[in-house]
Amino acid sequence: MARINLADIEPSTPTNESLEELIPRYALNKNELDSYTKICKAENEQIKAALVDLGENEYSAGGYTVKRIVAVKESMNEAKLIEVLKQNGIEAPIKTREYVDMDALEAYLYNNAPSADLARQLETCRTTTETVQLRLSKTKVPKGE
Repeated sequence: MARINLADIEPSTPTNESLEELIPRYALNKNELDSYTKICKAENEQIKAALVDLGENEYSAGGYTVKRIVAVKESMNEAKLIEVLKQNGIEAPIKTREYVDMDALEAYLYNNAPSADLARQLETCRTTTETVQLRLSKTKVPKGE
């Protein structure tokens, strides 16, 4: 497939005719991307394993250099940390977290009709997040066509 310069693509509002061309092209490009992603992930793992086997963190070949970088991220097991602090009489850094038990709130609202004022106040607490996804699948052709 010929490479397309992304700078040459002008954004436009798609029409039905352009979607007839755009969707199949997108499907081909997406399949190609997925294939290359799998290949790259496998090669990435092979290269990292080879570097470990060689005892190296950097290697150059064919005009390219790879570097194996290990990032260490530490975190604390909070439940265990609280237990250790309490056993040693250190209470100051331990805080109480407030949270809303949504099941209990639902039960309360079900059993006690909220006032209009409370309903308005509760509505201000609601946030809505919209995520738009594009899923691609092959169109199933009915048998006999």
